[in-house]
Amino acid sequence: MALYAHKPFYVEAVQWNGDNASELEVLAEGTTKTNYNEKEFYIETPNYGIIATLGDWVIKDKVHNEYMLLTDEQFKANFDEVVSDEKE
Repeated sequence: MALYAHKPFYVEAVQWNGDNASELEVLAEGTTKTNYNEKEFYIETPNYGIIATLGDWVIKDKVHNEYMLLTDEQFKANFDEVVSDEKE
């Protein structure tokens, strides 16, 4: 049996803090609808909707143009910030 390694992939991500709706709206550009209040941010796509609560990370997969939601703990365990301009 062969062994395979997962290729690295890059995402755009914003952590919802209750005051950065405009930043999340830019990330969600192209979705069908966004809505928010001081505790939640909602993104509706043609296939599903996600609700971020304070501290959650909204992630956009740049390859598949899909959105994911992770807690702060999950995000920090799985992602490191890329400092270089060389993103795939």
